Amino acid sequence: MKRLVGLGIILMVITLGMILVGCGSKDKGDVNSNLSDDAQEDTVEDEVIVEPLESDSDENTTSSNDVEPGELYKKITIIADKLNVRSEVSTDSEIVDKVYQDSVYEVIQFDRDDEAKIWYKIQTENDIVGWIAGWYVQEADLDSEITTEPRVLTDTVASDTITMAIESVGMYSIRTDESTSAGYNMTYSLNPNTTDDTIVFVLTKGLNDSGFSTVISCEITVDESSVTKTYESNIESNGGISEIGVIDLVSGDGYIELYIKEGDLADRTEYTFYRLTGDGLTQYGSMTGDILALSGDGKIYYWGGNIYEPFYNTAFTNFDLVLSYYDVYLKTYVDTNQSVGKTIVADREMIIYASYADVFDGAPIEYADLLSRTEETRIRILQPGESFTVISLDQGIQIETEFGEIGWIGGFHMVWS
Repeated sequence: MKRLVGLGIILMVITLGMILVGCGSKDKGDVNSNLSDDAQEDTVEDEVIVEPLESDSDENTTSSNDVEPGELYKKITIIADKLNVRSEVSTDSEIVDKVYQDSVYEVIQFDRDDEAKIWYKIQTENDIVGWIAGWYVQEADLDSEITTEPRVLTDTVASDTITMAIESVGMYSIRTDESTSAGYNMTYSLNPNTTDDTIVFVLTKGLNDSGFSTVISCEITVDESSVTKTYESNIESNGGISEIGVIDLVSGDGYIELYIKEGDLADRTEYTFYRLTGDGLTQYGSMTGDILALSGDGKIYYWGGNIYEPFYNTAFTNFDLVLSYYDVYLKTYVDTNQSVGKTIVADREMIIYASYADVFDGAPIEYADLLSRTEETRIRILQPGESFTVISLDQGIQIETEFGEIGWIGGFHMVWS
């Protein structure tokens, strides 16, 4: 992510006589050419010059490839700007994570590859165990603090706000209709001590299906990786890109995702997720239905997937109401019967219907009209503070009240108040 900066110090003693006769010096290209092809390809870019590594021996210019087993480091510091963590001791093996300049790790194990080069086995801050090339590390002091913090998100304007949002609810949202700015600049730091990796949201305005001005496209750029989401003319989406933001779909997995939300009606919004990895920005699934809450372990609770939804601007906290959720890992919706047998205290009036066939469904109507239309088909109206038990989800939502009445609740009608 971070812009790669050439590192290292070339230690040379150049006498005046050498300069006069034009010999005894090496230019930058010569030093880099001494690195093998494998050494160069295991960093993010081709050009990295490394400083001679210190060891416990008297040879201050000893490189890690020459270190004897008894002299291997117990703690190491990364000196490359960005370094691959691989599954095996080979530059041909799978990349399982990346580590970054100045990060410190304890050495779990060492090994040598087919060319007798040293590799170190470490555990990253993302709890990934793998191997890194020893020629891009140097010995760290034994009292150096181990890098344990996963990727940290900050913002150029409101870093505390974003950090608190990610830690508390896993989501930081920016409404695109609440700013006249055509773009947003946010900072995503892979190292808590740096702010070099910038996420740039560039928004473009246009007209939606109804002819109103709205955001019709959003381009996200992270370093040199870029993706674009364009609003497609679709009346179901209720017009344009309404929200962008940052979301932590699975807490503690070492990744933070970005999202673009299209549409504004709760049941018709569409989220597209993009994941930041060491390899850049890639799409990471999509879902329909306004997000209400995150479980932290890969479940997304959404509007329309519950016995009833929270009131407007009210946090969703009663997970006994969940009938369906979106699974981040499976990238699909999962139905659950976990509400069956649960006793729930109503926080609103709800119509108890005499049969499942009587449950009202349809377009939004006035509440008074709904009461009028269901007068003959309802048992009664459940009052706020009354409790009920879910007894079956085989056909609709069948409940039993605290007074022993059995009936059905639900029906998607989105009544107007």
